[in-house]
Amino acid sequence: MYGGLEFSNNNERSTTGSVFLSQKTTVTDQSFIFWSGESNCMDIIATIIMIVIAITICAILFFFLRNGLKLLINAVCGVVILFIVSWLNLAPIGALSIAQVIVCAVGGILGAALLIILSFFGIVI
Repeated sequence: MYGGLEFSNNNERSTTGSVFLSQKTTVTDQSFIFWSGESNCMDIIATIIMIVIAITICAILFFFLRNGLKLLINAVCGVVILFIVSWLNLAPIGALSIAQVIVCAVGGILGAALLIILSFFGIVI
């Protein structure tokens, strides 16, 4: 007897002690078994394919997020260098413009260095 249900060897379920079920019903062998130990080749192949796909997606996301973080840090450093150079008047870059900030955001530290070098030659964006 388990939880108000009594199981017999001939796949019949007795509902003694159960208020909700009042009659005997037959139960198939597979209804209470989640994993029967039987698996065919297609199940194994499908599982392997799903694991490979999940690992591939994780590797791609890791690659892009890792490189994306480097690019973001480079862009922020370039814009910060541009603001510091402008604030301390270390280079004749003049007033900051949207174009200068975009060049630093895309080029990062190299973009800031390019703007500073160009400003010494009189080319201000």
